[in-house]
Amino acid sequence: MSRLQLLITLTLLCISGIGTFLLSTRHQSSTHQLKPSTETSIPLGSEPNHSTSTNSPPLIFSDDTSLPQDPTHYEITVSDLNLLELSAKIERESLERLELMTAKYRLTPNQRRKIFPLLVNYHTEFRPGLIVNGLPALTLPSDKPLSDQIYPLLDLIQQEDYQRDLLANTDWWSEVLGQFRDHLDQAIRQK
Repeated sequence: MSRLQLLITLTLLCISGIGTFLLSTRHQSSTHQLKPSTETSIPLGSEPNHSTSTNSPPLIFSDDTSLPQDPTHYEITVSDLNLLELSAKIERESLERLELMTAKYRLTPNQRRKIFPLLVNYHTEFRPGLIVNGLPALTLPSDKPLSDQIYPLLDLIQQEDYQRDLLANTDWWSEVLGQFRDHLDQAIRQK
């Protein structure tokens, strides 16, 4: 097996692993019985001072328990009109993650207000020039993972659940990468 074939095989395995992970997390999030109750609308062609905003939807849990309503209007505005579409995408995806975390860990409104800017700052497409809830988004140190930033904001029970989920995710990736290594070793031996 040539180096090129090996690189192509590794690339395809990584892509399929990421695809599997994304599908499984999407499937897990749909099993939480969270019913979306609002639609996101993003005005196109807005002025730089206008925001692309979304009210956080009220959560409806299947076990008929409810959290305190969060009156905060989560939004990302921009200081550069070129970032308008990107800010809408980052806002939508960060709000989705915040809602999933709220449903899973029963975040309080105060925790949500602290976690939302972190989710924005750690978004893979984050750019300087974004304004989160009226404050400039700061570039956070890349040597500290998002989980280390969120963990201290949670109470003890939430921390236990969050830690268990992080460990389960790590175990899942270890198992997947182990299987990829085994398949790759078998493929190399056969050639």
